[in-house]
Amino acid sequence: MRRRKAGHKRKALTARKSTLSYAELFAALGEPGQPAPKPATR
Repeated sequence: MRRRKAGHKRKALTARKSTLSYAELFAALGEPGQPAPKPATR
């Protein structure tokens, strides 16, 4: 049986989902062709 370092499994899981999908990246920008959503005011 092969030994693995402690973080190997955790890092493999995080690396699988390292890049956001197109929909996730541009979700905050709103629908194409529509005016941009208003920025949140503090």
